[in-house]
Amino acid sequence: MLSIEKESLKLYLERNRNIFESKIISGVGEIISGISLTITLVCSEIKQQVLFLSPGAFRIILWIVTSLILLWGMVQSIISIKSHRTVESIYNDIEELGKSDGKSHIFNMVLLKSDKSDGKFLLYKDVRWRCELFPNYKVLDEDYIIDKEKTNVLSKFSSDTGISKTKLKIQYVGEFTNTKYSVGDKVNKTYIFHFYILTAKPLDEQYTHAFSYNGKQYKWKTLNEMYKSKNIKKKNRDVLDYIRSNNL
Repeated sequence: MLSIEKESLKLYLERNRNIFESKIISGVGEIISGISLTITLVCSEIKQQVLFLSPGAFRIILWIVTSLILLWGMVQSIISIKSHRTVESIYNDIEELGKSDGKSHIFNMVLLKSDKSDGKFLLYKDVRWRCELFPNYKVLDEDYIIDKEKTNVLSKFSSDTGISKTKLKIQYVGEFTNTKYSVGDKVNKTYIFHFYILTAKPLDEQYTHAFSYNGKQYKWKTLNEMYKSKNIKKKNRDVLDYIRSNNL
């Protein structure tokens, strides 16, 4: 997460106040052009045929064009005035971005590696996040007893994927905390992720490629493939970075 000292941010915004609080209002040029055309039309008289149009028809077209120019200029001016920002409002918005909902959301993150030694991990398609994520489960208790969590993770993972618990081995590898935007709930949240590596050898043939089970779609991808996905990198880069930095 990007970290900026409050005073440094305030100083930067203040130094660039003239840029952020631009007094230029859009649409002024169109309004002036429309007024000029209106004055011209009122003060002039068209007596000759223009192209294939009679003087009256041509005058009507000019009035329509003039009205549209004036209307467009007015609309742009209103939008410009409503969207005008001050340095103070920009600072408040940036400050809000750094706030979370005040709670810690604790999840167990499951890393199942392919048994083909190709560096691929199992992902599932999350509907709410509209993204491929590592299987994850809410913890049983905030006190966090690893043995209990291991049993729960194995049970839920097996139920979700259809892979028998008897074929799975589980290892706790660590945790990390991060505050980021929750796409599902549309608010910043502080997450605590506990990581587990699962191994399953050998996997049944049906699980060695993309598969579906209990309404969920699963796919195998390497870390490099995940980093190449703009969607995954945008929503889950903190998890990818943790896995890479710890050589999981």
